[in-house]
Amino acid sequence: MLLRTLCAFFTLLLVSCANFVPPLKPNAQVDPEKAYVYGRFSSNSHTLRMGVELAGPKLYLFEFQDKDQITMLAVTPGTYQLSRFVYAETDGTMKGETAIVQSTLTRSMTLEAGKAYYVGDFTGEGTFNGVRMRWQVTGIDNRFAATTAEMQQKYPQFAQLPTQQMRGIALYMTAH
Repeated sequence: MLLRTLCAFFTLLLVSCANFVPPLKPNAQVDPEKAYVYGRFSSNSHTLRMGVELAGPKLYLFEFQDKDQITMLAVTPGTYQLSRFVYAETDGTMKGETAIVQSTLTRSMTLEAGKAYYVGDFTGEGTFNGVRMRWQVTGIDNRFAATTAEMQQKYPQFAQLPTQQMRGIALYMTAH
């Protein structure tokens, strides 16, 4: 009975969908009740999807984009940390995940309403040769000043928000 229950659970887990949160549009308005998280999440893949999860009071899944562009999400204020990378087919069907190893990158941080937090610049790639799918994160960078300036150009109504790096990316880049 336990084996049957575990099999059903893992089958359900494997066919679940990745619920990527759509990024804010450049004309979005500031909600003073929200915290904002931004960075770059770019991928070379047009046929596979990948994302990074921000876990806290709610789960947010940033989707890697096929262009090098700034992504910003509005989140409920609270304590968050980067938790895992998620891999999916173009229809969102989950194909795998990789927990982010406990490190300075996964340090939690309290995100306050009315502020914008830089989470990092991530690059990844996904390939599908007709038989096998493969995903990997190929880079994590801290370009706080440049990405923040670009975010303020793309989202001009957010330019007056206080900005800071999430503690994890600052510590991670210091150690690497």
